[in-house]
Amino acid sequence: MGRAVRGGAGRPVHGGGLCPGAATALPREDSLGRLALIDHLDGWPGRAERKAHAALAETERFGLPRPSGSGVERLVLAAVAIDRDELGQAQALLDMSADAHPAMRDPVLAAGRALTTARLHLARGEPGSALKAVEPQLAAAAVSPWARGQSALVAADAHLAEGRTDAAASLLRDVSDEQPACAVGAARVRLATGRAADAVRLLDRTHPERHAGPAVAVRAALVRAQAADAAGDGVAARRLVVRALAQARRERLRRPFREAGSWIRPHLGSASLHWLTTGWLAPGTGASPQPPPPVVEELSGREHDVLRRLALAMSTEEIAADLYVSVNTVKTHLKSVYRKLSVNRRNEAVRRARELGLL
Repeated sequence: MGRAVRGGAGRPVHGGGLCPGAATALPREDSLGRLALIDHLDGWPGRAERKAHAALAETERFGLPRPSGSGVERLVLAAVAIDRDELGQAQALLDMSADAHPAMRDPVLAAGRALTTARLHLARGEPGSALKAVEPQLAAAAVSPWARGQSALVAADAHLAEGRTDAAASLLRDVSDEQPACAVGAARVRLATGRAADAVRLLDRTHPERHAGPAVAVRAALVRAQAADAAGDGVAARRLVVRALAQARRERLRRPFREAGSWIRPHLGSASLHWLTTGWLAPGTGASPQPPPPVVEELSGREHDVLRRLALAMSTEEIAADLYVSVNTVKTHLKSVYRKLSVNRRNEAVRRARELGLL
């Protein structure tokens, strides 16, 4: 999976009269962004998020104008936001990723953008729009295996959402062994057609949990849990739901529980599982969030403005232009935000602000 993505990185960028670091900032940004994409495809949203923020930092460090890079890092952040069910954030990041420099566009990014757009439509309950969006706008000389598998997976989910189980099964028949996520998708289709035992056998044969990160492992655990629930084994179902919650909580993966369906609600609403859902899973699925700890000092209105734009992965220059202030003023606000939130980096500030309910 990773080889197909790595192949697009490392295009030369001419630095002109820039300092040596600035001259190589764009290829470093693009490479880190594509590494972030690999992590996302492999089911590691936290790793993907960290690499994406590191990619943004490469060009921001030298104050390069936007759009300057490929935009792949914002595309990855949008995909991570969808997995966390932060759909407004995902849309904003997806819109910003469209501002890629023309010279940096390629089939990998086109496929990634099409898939992320389609997943956002699915998360909003728009399977028809997801099917229309799943085809990339930039053709490739040869379709990469990861793009083919992920496209089949998203299209199958869209068909499944509209009750077309035969169409979903047909799409995943040839790719279920290629990628762990596709194996989980194929198992979900078997569940939907009443073949719970077949779904579990497929997971036992392919073991997607061993070959991918939590975004895949959580979904696999939920398929197993649903199969156990359908078989009347409530103890096994609860144990598997607990496993899924424990893995998802670290990454704030809310989307898999939205996708799971109505069978999971009694489990998530159980008082005995509140300790696993409290503080991160939305109220509609049984969570009962605790009030966040107080901030050392309240943020000013302008600091809130900066923080909100920080969450959209905007550069210092972009924030300054958007707020009609100088770059130095934005940097001053950022230092104050970091101090008040007791953090040292951008992504830490955004994470801390979300924990505190400031975003």
